[in-house]
Amino acid sequence: MTTEWRDRPFLFSGIHYLRTTAAPLVFPMQLFTIQTLQVMEFMETYQELLKENKIREQHFDHLGRVIFISHQWLCSKEPDPNGHQLAAINGVLTRLDDGDIPTIESHWMQQVAFPASNKVITAKHFQDCLPAMWCWLDRGCIPGITTRENNDGVKMASTLQILQSAVESIPASAERGGK
Repeated sequence: MTTEWRDRPFLFSGIHYLRTTAAPLVFPMQLFTIQTLQVMEFMETYQELLKENKIREQHFDHLGRVIFISHQWLCSKEPDPNGHQLAAINGVLTRLDDGDIPTIESHWMQQVAFPASNKVITAKHFQDCLPAMWCWLDRGCIPGITTRENNDGVKMASTLQILQSAVESIPASAERGGK
């Protein structure tokens, strides 16, 4: 029997919905399922995921179920041309799901600065939560300039406006994502 994702445990307990954030949320946080991430062969764009109906706007049900991933762009036109970063991301998720990583906890600098805020997540708890997790990956959750927009001045101007709003909303999205 498959457990409905909403019935799975939260990654963090004590979830509180933030109606306001330190930064403005002018573009709604967009998410896709972990299962979508795990079958990607390359980092898909926001426009591709939207067209394939694989992306969702953050909802109250997603709180405490978001993995926030930001990556480095390896060249100017494509963030991960050979798929190395995506393979590394999925490799870590597989190791976590297999229980090969016994615990996850806050970065040591955060632990020093905020000792009471350290959260330790066990492999078992992560395995229980992973099927219900949602992903925020900047390549797939923020509109970007694609070849189509690059060849159409009006579409490009509109996309740039949306892109600016989405980028300005990243801090608020990160703040709300795990709360």
